[in-house]
Amino acid sequence: MTVMPMTGKHRATLISLLLFSVCCGAAEHSTDVSVRARLADASVAGETGRAASLLLRARLASRWNRQWSSLVEIDHVSSTWRSDHSDGRRLNGKPLIPDVPGTEVNQLALRYRGAETEVTLGRQRLEWDEQRFLGSDSFWQQDQTFDALALERRLLMSSRWQYLYIGRAHRIFGRGRDQSEHDYPPYPETDEPPGYYPDDYSLAGEHRHDSHLTRLELNEWDYTQLVLYGLAVDNRDQPSMSNDTLGARYRFSYQAHPLRYRLLLEVAGQERPELPGRPQPHYYLAELAVGFQSWEWLGRHEVLGSDQGYGFTTPIGSTYLFQGFAGVFAITPDDGLKDSSLRLNWRAHPWEVSVRHHWFSAQTDGRDYGREWNIEVQLKPARPHEVALRYADFQGSSPYLPNQRWAYLDYRYNF
Repeated sequence: MTVMPMTGKHRATLISLLLFSVCCGAAEHSTDVSVRARLADASVAGETGRAASLLLRARLASRWNRQWSSLVEIDHVSSTWRSDHSDGRRLNGKPLIPDVPGTEVNQLALRYRGAETEVTLGRQRLEWDEQRFLGSDSFWQQDQTFDALALERRLLMSSRWQYLYIGRAHRIFGRGRDQSEHDYPPYPETDEPPGYYPDDYSLAGEHRHDSHLTRLELNEWDYTQLVLYGLAVDNRDQPSMSNDTLGARYRFSYQAHPLRYRLLLEVAGQERPELPGRPQPHYYLAELAVGFQSWEWLGRHEVLGSDQGYGFTTPIGSTYLFQGFAGVFAITPDDGLKDSSLRLNWRAHPWEVSVRHHWFSAQTDGRDYGREWNIEVQLKPARPHEVALRYADFQGSSPYLPNQRWAYLDYRYNF
């Protein structure tokens, strides 16, 4: 997550960037300010929780000349009803709603853009494809960002190659989470669902990394995209999350009036070198979507495998986006996960409505985990205004997976 207080070193870095901008005669400055207010309500195994939070985000983008630019983005999050929920920094026995209060430098980056090459150095938001393996987790008020070197090289006609070195991950829980503030044991003696109260390192605000990632995106054919990727994730603070992953992703999109078609296939293999026996779980995805006018029907089957009692892991991805709004399976269970889902989308300006149903089971033996309904309604009447309502109803299959209901109401204003 985005997490760095303005220490003297960081102030010096920021001032140096601004002075360099002036010396180089920056021709353009653009500013952007946005506000997002949120109400959240939860019920987990009969335990209720609620939260209200406000995100203020200010962004300054400067273009010095045709090649050089910089970006500074600062977030401030405030929250209330703090005794009625856990936020990751505080664990008090209430449901976990990780919208953590604090002021953070979200992005602070310098960018060079040439004819075929782009290089970005500094704190930055990184998102690949659907964000399964690398993402910002931007549903939450605090983003996940990275201290990284990013290199992109354009290839052939429409393709590109990307390389990333990540030195630190700033996570959604905020830097202050590195010092415990529990008024409730971090490992409750209760049968909570997977991910309900992860361990202290899982909730840490920062993770030091020595990670290398690469991605090749090929767009040389009509209707088709092929992506090859490799991740060597070396997490120095939570070695159990380190992994070496290789994968391929195929996308086919076609329109035959009046219908639209989209097919997505993905496979990945992983080794977790810091765990006993070096387990090697696998990942599979198949998705088919058919669209007609304002409607889209989508079927999806996703498998996060298990090997030797350890599940497939995606620790720097946007884990909240995939297995339902309740977030029960943000951390893959030890027996792996199969998620089969159906989705119906409808769009007609200014409305967007989505209804989803998930069937969850274990990858190893097919054991039933439960089912979940999701409803999402978005209203965008004009550019400055956005309203979103998200609702989740998870029905678990055992005491270890209790029933849960979650609701989020967001309002965003872009100045």
